[in-house]
Amino acid sequence: MFAAAGLDFLDVCGLRVDGRKPNESRRVSSKYGAIPKSDGSVFWEQGNTHVIASVFGPRPCTYRSQEKSSSARVQVSFSISPFARSERKERSRSDRQSLELSHALEQTLSQIILTDAYPKTEIAVFVHVLQDDGGIRSASFNAACMALVDAGIAMNDCPAASSAGTVGNNILCDLNSVESSLCDGEITAVLMPRTNEIVHLHADPKLVTEKFSSVLEAALVGCKNNHETIKADLQHEV
Repeated sequence: MFAAAGLDFLDVCGLRVDGRKPNESRRVSSKYGAIPKSDGSVFWEQGNTHVIASVFGPRPCTYRSQEKSSSARVQVSFSISPFARSERKERSRSDRQSLELSHALEQTLSQIILTDAYPKTEIAVFVHVLQDDGGIRSASFNAACMALVDAGIAMNDCPAASSAGTVGNNILCDLNSVESSLCDGEITAVLMPRTNEIVHLHADPKLVTEKFSSVLEAALVGCKNNHETIKADLQHEV
């Protein structure tokens, strides 16, 4: 049995509700070419969170006024299926989350992509959450990056994302939806594994300052776990 939330969220064997250890990420898998008419796409599974991402481009900009003479314009659209969650969120809250995540993805991918290699073009990335069992921010970043790889887009590195948070007395890596609902504060990080540079960091304002470093460390462990899986998956594809 699990102790009450606020005290402990592990069973007597030190395992979480889904059988994982505190620092263990969920199983991830990817299927490339999920959208045949795109230039690159992936169906990404992170536990029971499912995301599909597609890339169109580099291609001529829709409007000439949007062209950048020396680099590509990166455009990201993020959306969540109305049936992605067991409980519906208010439309306004869901819309705000979608806009914020679109902006975060666009800013981060613009740093990662070698945009100078594609002047006067646009690269459009579409990310759609089909099923939300927690960690949609990290899953969306992972899916978007894998779709860019499938499209052959040149990048500085192949980043990986993960989250971590505090539930009661425990710091847990890669929270599922049950854990997120009881979480006292969560961090999502996107890590460039070659340089160990954090290119995106989102911290829950509920997270107390004293636990920030420990939670960030757990999130980075999750990033490295996911990177190893992604690397092995890419090697298998080749």
